Amino acid sequence: MDEPTCSSPSVSEEPQDLPVEPELPPNVSQHEDTKMKQEEEGEIQHPKAKTHSAGAGRARTAHRHPLEVGRVPSKQTEKVCPDGSKEIVFPDGTVQRLNDGREETVFPDGTIVSVERNGDKTIVLSNGQREIHTAQFKRREYPDGTTKTVYHDGHQETKDASGRVRVRDEAGNIILDRK
Repeated sequence: MDEPTCSSPSVSEEPQDLPVEPELPPNVSQHEDTKMKQEEEGEIQHPKAKTHSAGAGRARTAHRHPLEVGRVPSKQTEKVCPDGSKEIVFPDGTVQRLNDGREETVFPDGTIVSVERNGDKTIVLSNGQREIHTAQFKRREYPDGTTKTVYHDGHQETKDASGRVRVRDEAGNIILDRK
């Protein structure tokens, strides 16, 4: 079995086909999902000399290239790469990647949420729409080219694909309508 790597596009890198010794010591049990020997707490030795440690229901596998793959009781899988980046795969298929203070979450419906180090958030929806959230404004961009922006002070701006611009004050009154 190939070991998972950090650059692999596939995220279901569970150690499923690992060989297990036929007889287990009395304090070690066979874990059905990952086919590894696991103690309630402490060290676990895999036949291929990989070290697994478990505690509080968690299982962690340390691979030769310092990649760690862990599985928690909630069935989510965590992958920690040598560069410090982390990838979490949730049971519903959601994948969350954490790297260098940035966060990216990909949902099963195709929605992608990216959060930058400065807190700016970009949401790309599966229908082609895109939202950008910053400290100054929130903007939604539509596939036809229309953009709607709400600024932090409450006023709104709508730019249609045709070039029309409408600006509303915080109460919703139109203060500019340029066609």
